[in-house]
Order: sequence, then C-alpha cells, then structure tokens
Amino acid sequence: MPTVDFTWLFIKMMAVLAAICVGAVLVLRYVVPRLPIGRRMARSQQLQVLTRVPLGGRRDLWLVRVGQRYFLLGAGDPGVRCLAELSASDVGESR
Repeated sequence: MPTVDFTWLFIKMMAVLAAICVGAVLVLRYVVPRLPIGRRMARSQQLQVLTRVPLGGRRDLWLVRVGQRYFLLGAGDPGVRCLAELSASDVGESR
C-alpha cells in the first residue's frame, strides 16, 4: 500500500483558505460600499449621536437626534433608558 504525503495537501489547503479570506476582505472593503443599499444607508442621517458623556464605571449619557427629535439616553449595566425628550431649543441646534 503506497504512503500518501499530506504535507503538500495541507499547504495547498492553507493557500486556498488564505486566498478565500483575502477575497472576502476585498469584497467587503471595495464591492459592498458601492452597492446601492450601502450608499443609501451611508447617506441616511436619521439617527445621529450628538454627544456622549462618560459618567464613570460603565455609565454614560448620550444625546441623540432621531429625525427632528432629540433624546437624552442613559446607558449602564441594566441597559439603555430614555431619560428625556428635548426640544431643539434645549439642545441649542438651529434646524
């Protein structure tokens, strides 16, 4: 019974795996952003984080604009909570 040398088989397999990984990275980096759905989502500014204030530990305050509305969010260990809805004059943005 002939012996089979698996060294070259393993090297070929690793080369193909590396080529597939490089191809996937290139597709995700250069092809996906050029698709119509990618451009439309990038232009959408419906949700915008205006500022983040760390409070220490794992707690933060976030000022977020959603469309024409503004929200003050508190984030911490239990989760994210809406603390207040603010007007544009409270935020100081003129839109």
